Amino acid sequence: YGMNDFASAENYSLVSLSLAPNMPGSLSQLALVRARGGKLDEAERDCRKALQLNPHQAEAWHVLGNLAYMRKDLAGARDAWERAFAENPSIPGLRQNLEVLRRGKPGKGRSM
Repeated sequence: YGMNDFASAENYSLVSLSLAPNMPGSLSQLALVRARGGKLDEAERDCRKALQLNPHQAEAWHVLGNLAYMRKDLAGARDAWERAFAENPSIPGLRQNLEVLRRGKPGKGRSM
């Protein structure tokens, strides 16, 4: 699928989940696709389900932080990104996002 073909990406993610419905990584991927496609509430539900299945799912924490940032909830973004960082500090852009929030200059960080 193309870079901005979120409908196809979402469909592929849903097919993956239909084959293995309780895979936190697949739920996190679906959440990311939905978030990028503007489906923020659905993305948050996917993240929360992934985290119920595995509270150490760094990607779900990362997407949850992105969603909070998009909603201008900077404290929520920081908390979720810190959890993601504790689980997997090598997620691209995560360290920079946290540094921007710690410096108190929102709007300069990379979201997703």
